[in-house]
Formats: sequence, structure tokens, C-alpha cells
Amino acid sequence: MLPQMSHLYPRVVTKYPKAVTKEDDFTFKNKGLPHLNSNKQSLNKYTTTLLLLICDKFKYTINLKLWYSWIYRIRWGAEMKIIAAVNNKGGVGKTKLSELLAEYAARFMEKRILAIDFDPQCNFSNRYLCMEIDPATPEGTMPPIHPSFEDDMNYDDNWDGRSSIADTFYAESVLPYPTPIKNLDIAPGHHSKLLAVQEIKRTEIKEKIQNHLNNFLSGDDVKECYDAVVIDTAPSKCPLTIGAIRAATHIVIPAVMEPKSIEGIYGMLQLWKQERLRRDSSDSKLELVGILPNQFKKNTTLHNDLLNDLKNHEIIGKYMLPVQLGHRIVFAEVDSQSSTENHTYTNIPSVFDLPTDNVARKEAIEVCEHILNRIFNHG
Repeated sequence: MLPQMSHLYPRVVTKYPKAVTKEDDFTFKNKGLPHLNSNKQSLNKYTTTLLLLICDKFKYTINLKLWYSWIYRIRWGAEMKIIAAVNNKGGVGKTKLSELLAEYAARFMEKRILAIDFDPQCNFSNRYLCMEIDPATPEGTMPPIHPSFEDDMNYDDNWDGRSSIADTFYAESVLPYPTPIKNLDIAPGHHSKLLAVQEIKRTEIKEKIQNHLNNFLSGDDVKECYDAVVIDTAPSKCPLTIGAIRAATHIVIPAVMEPKSIEGIYGMLQLWKQERLRRDSSDSKLELVGILPNQFKKNTTLHNDLLNDLKNHEIIGKYMLPVQLGHRIVFAEVDSQSSTENHTYTNIPSVFDLPTDNVARKEAIEVCEHILNRIFNHG
């Protein structure tokens, strides 16, 4: 039997104790609750007093899940941010940007991050999991067996031990996987399942698909467990990409300063404006954080000329970010070290682990700080 949660069971809430009493450790150590077991973020005397009053009121018994939800909303208050890297052109660095944002937020900002791989290519998933060959489409991959799966357990829904974000389209539970990076979980992709969704043509079905991720991320189970979600998207205007935009609170458009990539900027701006018009006043706004020049070659005339043209464009200019990621071989080198041949997914190489004077590391930090500060400090 799967855990009793509507559609999500993250590893960060591995077990809920039945009750809390006066004698319990109010820092909740060893209870599987994220961020509440350190001195810096342990419950203060006011929340402890409130808990005691509630315990007294209900004869020393309280549902810890509800209590944690209340504490989270009282102390941190902010709504969960949903960040999508989008561009309907391929090869612009959406996956790399998603990786950097997710890892920086988890490692340096201590945010609880859920990464979502919404691209059938599953490159985002390959970064953190030892993905396996998908027998339905041998050129694709599928998630490995989930670490919480037990062979001798009888699951009500005949769970096979694998979970992916694509399962939301098949009325199945989604169980995010832990990654070696603290505070970072991932709901991986599944090539054949996502591809089947991506290729659906019927309008009435496409509309339902486009709302699916938004419905999933609107659940209290997700909001209680994560501060932000980072979504990697497919290089197209397919229902998956539109669904990611529909679910997002913020989008970032990475673009290479080349003609075909810049065409993708116009396509994404159009989708962004359409989605803003679609949302009524009761919905959260969809913010465009900006357009990020990616894989930028400072010594290339074409890149410099197109960047200057975009900065001076009467419409696009105001959306151009003042930071950029250069075209650096070190990003590819780090990715190659993340292959199954070079590590065991217990310690993932990262550009953030490079020496402090490394140019690529400096650029990555500058980009992440700028984007994430805009998102978390300015809504």
C-alpha cells in the first residue's frame, strides 16, 4: 500500500509520528522534516509555546503533518515559486540553466527544491539519477527503481517501483527521488510516457494535459514540502511546454545569440502574453524574469551584434538580463563527469565546486544570484 497522501510522497516526509507531546524534541530531529532540525531554523520559543497550548487543548495530541504545515506558513509565509526554463528551440541551454538554478537554490540558499523533468529527452533526470533504457523506446530512458520500493510489499495499485512526473497523466502517484544534493529532490522524466503525451493532437485532450501539472503542483502535499520547483521543458510548443508555463509563477528564457535561437524568444514571449491574458485576477501572475544570453561568445561578432540589437529593441530590450553565461568547455566537462561511468550518483560533480577564481563558477553564481533574488525577493 502506498503512503496515504493524495498524489505525492516525497522522501523528506518519510514518516509522520502519530502524536507530539510535551516531552518531544521540539526541533523535530530525526522526524524526517526538512529544515527544522538545525539550530538556525529550529522552532523558537514562541512556536514552541503555541505547540504546547495546542497540545494542552487536545490532550497532548496533535497531527504533526498539520502542525508542520501551520509552522511553515506562519514562519516562512511565502508561496511556493515555480520556475520554468523555456524556449521552443533546442540547444539553448535550458537543462543547464535548470540544473544551476536548482542546485544553487538548494545548496547556497537552503531552499527545498523539487526538480521536474518535463522533457522526453530526460537530460535533467540523467544529471541526478542512473536512468535506465526504456524498453518501449530503446533510444529513450526511464527512472530506476525508487529507493523506497520494497520487493516484499504488497502495493494496492501494483506499483512497479518506478515513478516519474509523467505518472500524473496516468492517474498514478508521483514519488520524487532523493539526490546527492541536500534539499534537492527530482521527479524524473520517462521518455515513452512523456513522448506519448507530447504527441497528442486532439484539442480537448490537449487542454486537459496543459492543466495537469498545474493541478499537481497546486496540491498541499507539494506546497508543504518545497519552497520552489524548477522545471526543465521540451524544445517545442507542445502541450508539455504549455503545461509548464501554465503551472509556473516565473519563467526564464535562455537564448543563444544566433538567428534560430532568437526566433524562439519571440515564440516564448507570445506564449507568455497569452498565458497572462488567460489567467484571471484570482490566479497568481506569471512573471517573466528575463531573457538570458547563454553560451555567449564574447569574441564572436555575430553574438555581440545580436545581443546589442536585442538590448536596443523597443520591446525585447527591457526583458534582457544584465548577466550571461559564456560558452565554456567546463560545463560540458562537468556533465561528462556526471555519467554513470565516472561516478556512482553519491557525489555529483558541480561547477560550484570549482576554485573560487574560476570564471565559469563566477558566471554561474552571478546568473543564479541575479535570477533567484528577483524571484524570491521581488515576488
